[in-house]
Amino acid sequence: MWCVVGTKRVAQKIAKRCEKLGIQAEPFPLVYQVVNENIKDELQRITELDTSVFTSVSAVKLVFKNASLRLKKEISRSTCFTIGPATSESVTQVFHCKNLFVAQPYSSLGLIKLIGEKKLGRCALFSSLKRSTELVNHLKKRCDVLYEPKLYDLSVDEKVLHKLENKLIQKNYFGYVFTCSTAVYALANLLGKTNANFVAMGPRTASALSQLGVKCYTPDSYDVDGVVSLISVLSTRN
Repeated sequence: MWCVVGTKRVAQKIAKRCEKLGIQAEPFPLVYQVVNENIKDELQRITELDTSVFTSVSAVKLVFKNASLRLKKEISRSTCFTIGPATSESVTQVFHCKNLFVAQPYSSLGLIKLIGEKKLGRCALFSSLKRSTELVNHLKKRCDVLYEPKLYDLSVDEKVLHKLENKLIQKNYFGYVFTCSTAVYALANLLGKTNANFVAMGPRTASALSQLGVKCYTPDSYDVDGVVSLISVLSTRN
């Protein structure tokens, strides 16, 4: 049995995909988003745009829901950079961006590599408040103006945390999957007490585990497909 911890959408998606492969996986929606109550004011501060950077599907949905028609048109006309196919698909569906680029690998480091030395002009970074410092610094070097609207933060569901803590004490899982660093830090006190396999969905989550002295695997592709493929490989080693 695998324990999949993270945001509801991603954790459940991984668990369902595993189930189709005959692999038992239990999802725990430990992390949830807290939307900034002043999100519309944040977005209104953005005037003209040359470049838009989206790091999550949640960011795309929140911007589309709360942005003015003027800003939506600015985003549609801008050059868009995204992390991962799901975010790219969401941007295409709602903003119909013609100049769209998807980072490889699907991470902030992938975005930095993709952007490279390009001049970004007036740029907006649409992400959670737990954004990559490396990405922000790189964008600041490449743009004339950088907008960083506060869209949403990530928080921990205390009820799920309590349930999960009891599960970890009582049950021996074959492995643990973490979809974000917030989930790792929430369970920091318990992670060093098991010899199970650990999978981090991306480099930032892997770094959080490493800081706690926990060795982990990372998939070749930092998305649901990559995680499920890695789980499948590790499960056959049992």
